[in-house]
Amino acid sequence: MLHTFLLAITINNSNPYIDHIQVDLSKQLLYEHWTDNRKTNPIHVSTGTGHGNKCITGNEHNCTEHYHGRVEPLGGKYYYDTKGYLMSYYVQFDSKRGEGLHSGEPVVKGQTESHGCVRVLGDDNMKTIRYNVNKETILDIYGTPKN
Repeated sequence: MLHTFLLAITINNSNPYIDHIQVDLSKQLLYEHWTDNRKTNPIHVSTGTGHGNKCITGNEHNCTEHYHGRVEPLGGKYYYDTKGYLMSYYVQFDSKRGEGLHSGEPVVKGQTESHGCVRVLGDDNMKTIRYNVNKETILDIYGTPKN
């Protein structure tokens, strides 16, 4: 006689995590929203500058695009992209354009400066983000940068 057993597994995600990140291009600020409703301060970022193009819609070359969707945590402290650029604690949001969130030390000044990624001020800030996002985390990028 053949017996079939079903095993139900419930994953208990009781550890708080960042469930929503907002990046305001006009203010060059990042806001974290945690599942336990903790209060955090806005973090300065530098987003895509356009390098000669005005970033009006975000679709121009080297501009940070408006985005709504999930993120994928990829890198640690010494994560390098395919061109050899250090992108510490990389969290990808646009695999087609190769854009993500990463530490921007020491060049984050709260103004547009990148090639399209969101550079986050402080390794510690980006490390916290990298290790506290998951497949449920939503990223929203909105606004119009001041070029």
